[in-house]
Amino acid sequence: MADHARTGEGLSLSDQHHIPLLAYAPGTLPPSINQVVDSQVDPVPTILGLLQLKARQASWGRDLGEVSKDQEFAVSVVGDEVRWRDSRYLLNDTLTDHPPPLFDLTKDPGCNTDV
Repeated sequence: MADHARTGEGLSLSDQHHIPLLAYAPGTLPPSINQVVDSQVDPVPTILGLLQLKARQASWGRDLGEVSKDQEFAVSVVGDEVRWRDSRYLLNDTLTDHPPPLFDLTKDPGCNTDV
């Protein structure tokens, strides 16, 4: 899993969050594609789940093998912005006095219109 997508000309705010996570565990994990929204805090609990290790951990992360579409969530910090995302919305908080813009990714995947 990368720490961020390539940024630059032509990429929208939403595009910067499409980062694949590849888990290769022959005999343990059957081939599949899971489109659940996740973030960098999820690999450790996911690996613990794959190994079937019952360990206490205090991260925000979740075992992606147990996350359903209605429980999707990701958070990322980019410079002075905190981005909160689920399967439908992306909130881009600039940590200022201005209200953060909220984008409906199903209707506006380019994040052009604040809802």
